[in-house]
Amino acid sequence: MSGKKWKEALAAFNEGDRQVLTEAFMEAYGDRDWLPNSCDAKAAALLHLELTSRVATQEIGYSSGDEVSALESVHALFERTRVICRENTDARVFETIAWFVLNHYVRPFTSRWHRRRVAGRLAALDETDDFRLQLEALRGVLRDVDRILSLLRGEEAVGEMPRQEATAINQEMGAPLPWGLDKGDPNDLEGVGGLSAVQMAPKERETIEQRRKQYGLNPAAERATGLALSGGGIRSATFALGALTVLANRGLLNQFDYLSTVSGGGYLGAFLVNFLAAGEGAASAGANNAPGGDRDASGRGPDTPVSIGLKSGDKPFEAAHRDSAATGHIRQSSRYLAAGPPIEKWSVALAQASGLLINLLALSAILCLGPASFILVQRTISFLGLWPSWEIAPAAILWLSVLLLVIVGIAPLVWLRRRNGVQIADTAIAVAASSIVLVLIAIGWHHAALGLALLVGNDWARLLAVLLAPLGLLIAGVGLERLLPRSGAAGRWMARSAAPLFVAVATLSFTNLLRTYPQYAPWIAAAAVAVAAYYFLFLNLNVTGLHRHYKSKLSEAFLVVDAGPGAVKREDERTLSSLTEAHLGPYPIFNAALNVPSSQRPAMRGRLTDFFSFTPHHCGSPISGYYNTPLWEELDPDLNIATAMAISGAAISPQMGLQNRAQLSFWLSLLNVRLGYWLRNPGVRRPKLSMRPGLWYLLLELSGRMNEKSAFLNLSDGGHIENLGVYQLLRRRCKFVVVVDGEQDQNMTFHAIANLQRLAAIDLGVQIEINLDELRRDRDGLSRSHFQFCRIRYPGGHFGYLVYLKLSLTGNEGEFLRRFRLDEPDFPHHPTADQNFTEARFEAYRSLGQHVGEKLFLKSIVGEVADEPRVDIESWFASLGRSFLEPVGTIPTGTEPASTASSSIEVEEVNDQGASTPSS
Repeated sequence: MSGKKWKEALAAFNEGDRQVLTEAFMEAYGDRDWLPNSCDAKAAALLHLELTSRVATQEIGYSSGDEVSALESVHALFERTRVICRENTDARVFETIAWFVLNHYVRPFTSRWHRRRVAGRLAALDETDDFRLQLEALRGVLRDVDRILSLLRGEEAVGEMPRQEATAINQEMGAPLPWGLDKGDPNDLEGVGGLSAVQMAPKERETIEQRRKQYGLNPAAERATGLALSGGGIRSATFALGALTVLANRGLLNQFDYLSTVSGGGYLGAFLVNFLAAGEGAASAGANNAPGGDRDASGRGPDTPVSIGLKSGDKPFEAAHRDSAATGHIRQSSRYLAAGPPIEKWSVALAQASGLLINLLALSAILCLGPASFILVQRTISFLGLWPSWEIAPAAILWLSVLLLVIVGIAPLVWLRRRNGVQIADTAIAVAASSIVLVLIAIGWHHAALGLALLVGNDWARLLAVLLAPLGLLIAGVGLERLLPRSGAAGRWMARSAAPLFVAVATLSFTNLLRTYPQYAPWIAAAAVAVAAYYFLFLNLNVTGLHRHYKSKLSEAFLVVDAGPGAVKREDERTLSSLTEAHLGPYPIFNAALNVPSSQRPAMRGRLTDFFSFTPHHCGSPISGYYNTPLWEELDPDLNIATAMAISGAAISPQMGLQNRAQLSFWLSLLNVRLGYWLRNPGVRRPKLSMRPGLWYLLLELSGRMNEKSAFLNLSDGGHIENLGVYQLLRRRCKFVVVVDGEQDQNMTFHAIANLQRLAAIDLGVQIEINLDELRRDRDGLSRSHFQFCRIRYPGGHFGYLVYLKLSLTGNEGEFLRRFRLDEPDFPHHPTADQNFTEARFEAYRSLGQHVGEKLFLKSIVGEVADEPRVDIESWFASLGRSFLEPVGTIPTGTEPASTASSSIEVEEVNDQGASTPSS
């Protein structure tokens, strides 16, 4: 290289955005002759060895090591360079460049972080992300320095060699994953009626391919992407709003094929797909970009009007750091349950009270029929002279004799004469035994009624006290279960006995009433029959319950569409089958729970519920069967996006699947505290008598005897079986999945993800390999991270990948969120029952969602992807995989036995006096 000047030899390192050797350095040394000698080459080789064996220049996983060790490893470069210079005193070129870099770049970094470390701040979670960002910037400089060292050695400078692990991860994640609706039903429940997965899959795939074309994506890409929004009421919806705003700003939101939502996540999901479904015309207008001028990441020119869609800058997320008209409306409606004029609140209260009275009247009519019929039969027998006494004991003796004769005499004869006599004999014995039991019950009932009459007499206050006694037993049982966990079994027994005791006391009271006023018995019996018949034919539980009010308030808050610049309007009657016509939004899946506690299917005995989903093309569950969505809409004209959203969020219902509490089911139904919905079942051709869910379904609800074979199906919150919404994405074999978990989990027990792991493994044969340690809380209630990235193992050796965003605090949030936590210590896990958010609380959760979303694009995690104006989802996931995943089949870092530790690690430990690689 004789004859060259320093500025010529080092020109490549002083161009572009990264100028390793500054202008001041080149002014001082640029005109010198470039004459490195053998000592320079030797010194360069030694420093090269130091750099390539340290975290200073080597790409590392985001989850590896700790920050303190990384700082020590970088600081050790000073001592190593001093030793090299002492041993190579003639290496003048090397010495000049090396010490310039160390003093100009490394010393400010180590000095700054050394002070913070001494102050304990490096151990605090506030600083770790900032440390990683600055370490990543320093690594870039030192990589260029290493290339300069190659020149000093007389070798051609080469780029950084990728990690072997990163290469393996890239190859793994680049493999295609065949996708589509999978049967996913090891118990062969699907197909009992309706459509099979094979019949349903083509329409979903065709719609998704059309949407991909709309956004200029590859329609034939052999992989699917899914976004899941968890349950959690307004808290979850607001947290997800912040996260989705970031994804939209990064150009990622339009790259998701599916949007699967549950409960509170469904609020935001319904808002998004409903808003986009109304935007076909606006999107088409916005697609014609203005000629000339600069264009943004979506290809839009400066004069192009904002369109509706999911490109960066489109409505409804056109602004990342301020409200659009639509998101502003949601903010203003965050107290949606408490909003409205006083007359509206009064009408809701009256509707709740009327529903309660209707339930009480209906139950009273049913309970009155038994005593009335019994007394009428007694009076008829007495009137006809068939039996002289109203006392039941002699009749009981006669019936017992007859039944014993049947058991002893007739049953054996049948068994001897019939080929299937064993079954007939068993049936006869069962009937006889049941009759005996009924007679004994009648005797006991007779004396119990007399006892109640003596206790109560004609004192109505005493009667009311007796009727309310079971409620006291319920309260005592629930309190005992909660306050004294060791006595939980006794408390549950007490609470569960309250409902049958109430029914028994109420029936005895009617018996006493009819005996006290026998002249009115026929009229009372006729009235009970008339009320029961009327409610059987005309009662509609969907009208008397709270569903319609809940649906209306949700619609006011979330189901709005564009109405011109800065304005929105409510539009909540859009049918499910029309949601994908504009091809702007991801394919929506609204998740609900089908309550079937009395199903005879073995797979349902432990769960009591099944996965029910609403999509634009098909609705149903494996156990009930799937049918075309237009058929469901034809059978129930009230079924639309608002109904699906409200059903998916029906958190309070008598039957709640995996979260069901049998001791409360009867009371929730009786007191009309229910948000669930009875949906007409296409699998049953026609209801037997009634066209609406009436008295019969109220009795099923009170007794918990619902199943999949009735004319109406009982649906409630999708979180009653799976609260993340990921199950349906796994069933469709999505390769890339992002889940936003905003459920209430103040103790970070991760019930939702653990429940998903269990259900996915049992039903789908899918394994979710996630480590949640960094999300767990420390003594201060803080987590080490807001999210985790993991591998999904599908059957057949295929892999998918999941980004799990958790509602959490790490301590590096802004001052507003820190202060808000002081004001409201429940943050960020306010109870789901609290649905009335103030403006400050809404903004806190939205800001936290945006903060967590931005953390997914730290340069220390995703590398150069962080600088891209429009992020490609495959590149994004690949960068996350390189940071978080170990190659398949390797032993995770830190878990290998001491005898098998690699020699390279041992060398670094010796050189750096225990320094290792950093972690998150």
